[in-house]
Amino acid sequence: YWEYQEGNFYKAFKSTAEYKSIKPTQDKHTEELRFNWNTPVVFSPTRNVMYFGAQYLYKSYNNGDTWNRISPDLTTNDKSKQRQEETGGLTLDNSGAENYCTIYTINESPVDTNIIWVGTDDGNLQLTTDGGRHWHNVIQNIPDLPDNTWVSYVWPGRFDRNTVYVTFDAHRSGDMTPYVYKTTDLGKTWVRIANGVQGYCHVIKEDYHRPNLLFLGTERGLFISLDGGKNWTHYTGMPPVAVRDMAFSKKDDDLVLATHGRGIYIIDDLSPLRDITPEIITSDFAFLGKKKFILNRVLPEMGHGSSMLGDDLFTGQTSGTQAYITYYLKKRHIFGDMHIELFDSTGKFIKKIAASPNRGINRVYFSLRMKPPHIPPSPNIIGLQILGPQYPPGKYVVKVFKNGQTYETTIRLLPNPELPYSIADQQLRFQTIMKAYQMLENLTYIDGMAVDLIKQARQRAQKASPDVAKKLKYFASQLETIHKTLVATKVGRITGEERIREKLGSLYNDVMMFKGRPTQSQINGINFLGSQINKYQAQVEKIYQKLQKLNKKLQHQGLEPIQARPREEYLK
Repeated sequence: YWEYQEGNFYKAFKSTAEYKSIKPTQDKHTEELRFNWNTPVVFSPTRNVMYFGAQYLYKSYNNGDTWNRISPDLTTNDKSKQRQEETGGLTLDNSGAENYCTIYTINESPVDTNIIWVGTDDGNLQLTTDGGRHWHNVIQNIPDLPDNTWVSYVWPGRFDRNTVYVTFDAHRSGDMTPYVYKTTDLGKTWVRIANGVQGYCHVIKEDYHRPNLLFLGTERGLFISLDGGKNWTHYTGMPPVAVRDMAFSKKDDDLVLATHGRGIYIIDDLSPLRDITPEIITSDFAFLGKKKFILNRVLPEMGHGSSMLGDDLFTGQTSGTQAYITYYLKKRHIFGDMHIELFDSTGKFIKKIAASPNRGINRVYFSLRMKPPHIPPSPNIIGLQILGPQYPPGKYVVKVFKNGQTYETTIRLLPNPELPYSIADQQLRFQTIMKAYQMLENLTYIDGMAVDLIKQARQRAQKASPDVAKKLKYFASQLETIHKTLVATKVGRITGEERIREKLGSLYNDVMMFKGRPTQSQINGINFLGSQINKYQAQVEKIYQKLQKLNKKLQHQGLEPIQARPREEYLK
């Protein structure tokens, strides 16, 4: 569905690539229809019903093919404010955006479908409790509100049919006051709830889990209340830009914000705000929010499906390769150590993470990937070996260390239920990746050792006696042959040279790219290369033993012995 000014409203049919106008039209019982520039279109939160506003409220049960008018004119119908055809400025410009005395906001109660609220741009706030048969204008019940103030949004409470929130916008009259009100008796009495709010108000919504958690969009940004609107806090995780609309993504517990001029913002995971209680506010430290994270939310691994779209495509950062810890600090941490450590279910240490020391709610992100495997140096580049595998599903322990105190919680990494692959196939994929990963690590060690021994042997040969030098050069030549079998060494963009490094790296890439079961050829290929690596490792170690037998002669000649470094030195 989409619309543009003067109430032009369409729905599209994806199957045929057609679109159909579904705008209501005047009949013998109505005046000429007046539509706001931003004509409100609202869907019932609980059933297949659509509402559309002119000066009358229209209702459809069949997605706009048939409209039923369920109200009289709900505006003031002030004719002195409907003379746009007589003006239009120095250069005539009446495009339908100039209409006044129109409906601007509509919402049906999610608790009682007979309750519908309507707000108009000329300051009426209308209520029906019987599905539109009778209407009541409750605007006179709202205290300290200038007459004819634009009703920018009305939001019926999710938990109580009698609770309603409404915002008003008077900036067109030069009044920047934030007007936001709440009723708990279906509009009979109202209380202004604007303590701490800046900027005139556009939209207010109530969380769908916690009744007292409110979100308010104003010209100065987003404001959040934890106590039903008594107090508001300015959200500083985005610029202080006008927030015109909001939507909840229940799948991920996110809040989506539509701003004027700065695009779309998404606040990830509202669960920490729902966890805040008076007891937590007074505690020194508390974990907040969700503890479960779904793996493999990014498809495909390297975005191959979108790599050729150029600057036509824009995507924001997507979850699935990161998890996070959310916690509350009563006071900012200033002195002493504070950090986070992650452990697997067996207690094995995984990584250390820097902690956020700020007062209030903190969120610390960490990658769900292991470090990339080490790769032997070569002029050639391999693809996905720059990425490490994701940690497997399971339970992980998080510990926050703060000045000698330790706070502990657990998180769970879950397989993506949207993937069409069995758990067994995903486990086989992970096992195959880890086998190739360890083989790349081992290959780096073997090749690094070979190259190191070549360098040492040739250096010693320059100063050793002729018989020792001859043996050193011979062993160096053998190691050089092994090195060139393990790693491509030709310089150039496309050399066609593939050695064990390139073949294993390619298989690692291929298995990483697909989230399901590897092919049997891939598994066989990795196993074969593993046997090759073992063979050349034995050869390198045998040559090293022979080189060590020359160390006494080298020392007698005043030369340093040939010595391989520890394995970890070659994996730096």
